[in-house]
Amino acid sequence: MSDEYQPVYPYAKVNNFQDAYPVLEDRPRRMPSCSNEGHLSHGVRIMNWKIAQEKDPAKQAALIDELMASMSKRVKYFGGDSEIW
Repeated sequence: MSDEYQPVYPYAKVNNFQDAYPVLEDRPRRMPSCSNEGHLSHGVRIMNWKIAQEKDPAKQAALIDELMASMSKRVKYFGGDSEIW
């Protein structure tokens, strides 16, 4: 994954969640302040897709934990900003 800003929207708009997931997964590490767009607008849809694709219950649980952790990161980086909730 490059360090250039890569939006999740083009992938999510056409339900291309397979290509959207790596972008969503890598963005907080590279650009935490840019993570709200992907996580808020499309992240739940992408993660729901990823969880549904996984057949191993343990891996599904790990993905659910990942989704919940991303929600915690929202609070860390964006606090109580009402525009992102």
